[in-house]
Amino acid sequence: MLSEMNPCTGGNGCAHICQSENGIARCACHPGYQLSEDKKACGDINECAEGLADCSHHCVNTEGSFTCTCRAGFEMGADGKQCYRIELEIVNSCEKNNGGCSHHCEHATGGPRCFCNHGHQLDSDEKTCIDFDECESGEACCAQLCINYSGGYECGCQEGFLISSDGCGCDDVDECLDVSRACDQLCINSAGTYDCTCEEGYRIGSDGKTCISLDDDELEEEKEQLEVVRFPGLLFKNPPQLLNYVAASLSPTYENEEDEEEDVKDVQGELTALHTFEKPENKSKLLRIKSYHLYHNKNVTLFTCSIFFIACSPKTSEKEDGGSRCPCQNGGNYDPLMQQCQCPPGIHGKICEDECPKGFFGKNCRRKCKCANNGSCHRVFGTCMCEPGRYGRFCHLDCPKGAYGAGCSADCQCVEENTLECSAKNGSCTCKSGYQGNRCQKACPHGLWGSECQLSCGSCENGGECNKNSGNCDCPPGYTGPSCTMGKSLIDAGE
Repeated sequence: MLSEMNPCTGGNGCAHICQSENGIARCACHPGYQLSEDKKACGDINECAEGLADCSHHCVNTEGSFTCTCRAGFEMGADGKQCYRIELEIVNSCEKNNGGCSHHCEHATGGPRCFCNHGHQLDSDEKTCIDFDECESGEACCAQLCINYSGGYECGCQEGFLISSDGCGCDDVDECLDVSRACDQLCINSAGTYDCTCEEGYRIGSDGKTCISLDDDELEEEKEQLEVVRFPGLLFKNPPQLLNYVAASLSPTYENEEDEEEDVKDVQGELTALHTFEKPENKSKLLRIKSYHLYHNKNVTLFTCSIFFIACSPKTSEKEDGGSRCPCQNGGNYDPLMQQCQCPPGIHGKICEDECPKGFFGKNCRRKCKCANNGSCHRVFGTCMCEPGRYGRFCHLDCPKGAYGAGCSADCQCVEENTLECSAKNGSCTCKSGYQGNRCQKACPHGLWGSECQLSCGSCENGGECNKNSGNCDCPPGYTGPSCTMGKSLIDAGE
């Protein structure tokens, strides 16, 4: 009996596999291929297009197969299909050489970003910090002298003045109160300096301080014409320290026939004044004293005055002793023509009794301050004095990072890498989660986490550690889950 012939002998024209079923030959294909219409050839199956690949991210078709790929930041799992996030270590661009910054460095996605301490600015290379000259730029608030130094500036004053409490203005030094400079008898203070003078019967010595007693001949001449003072405004300060001045007024019915003349008139019965007069326009009953010398022939009381004046109005109230009260305070000048006080810059009021109200400065307090963010302005110069945490010509800038306090002059003491924020007002440190301490210098102790370490960690099993930043359990290899109680092998089997 002849044996049955195998129909697949010679391959029967199949491209891949020939299968014999009940003496009939059928073609088949390898995995990843499918029979063509001729039932013999094999064509590639596109698993990606057919949805057969089951890749979690990307699918790349290949001849007879496919390959799964992952997006950036992920890696392929053991099954060749599932993608898992790669826990990348963030590289701080400021760690190496401070990012090339000469002062401070802040890590950013585009690389290191440099910034400077207060009083400095970035150079053209955006890395080097150079001094910012506040004196040259006009940012300084100084009234007289400005001294620039690296990172800031200081105001100074000319001789005869002291720096005021705001650090900007200059206040006149009352040399008459300085014992080491004391005059022998009378001291007259003026802006930036002082002069000494003497009482009746004495003359000033060559040193400008000592009073020398007059001899009989000099004294006789002194009784006839003793010059009391030649200083404008009678700026006596000591003694006595009263805000009085000697009134040198004329009768309101007195008239000059010429514009200027010299005359001698008795003033209030005790003083004689040699005046040069001029008649103001439209003031027929008032004479303005252009210049004067005061003389007396009696032992009269000298009155002090803290203001500069020309003459008083005839309406000025008089005292029995021949003096009258200074009408203007705080260095104001009395104008006899306008019959009112002319106040210095920064002062206002009927008798110059008040400082400028908040928000105004200058002469007659008419100029409006331009200080932002509750900054106050100097009543005379208008210079802005900023609240702690602000700086700039108009207090419009926040303190640069790393600086705080008045004028942003103090450096923050917080440990930078552990700190979220340093208060620009008082320098207090707000710590990142996982740190505590007044400088954020301490890591949270075991079992605590969060800002200032105020939160308690949950239970972490199998050697897991509480993450001081998030409070989650950092599990050892082989374990996962909120408490590290789930083995990875069990999870893989469940998938």
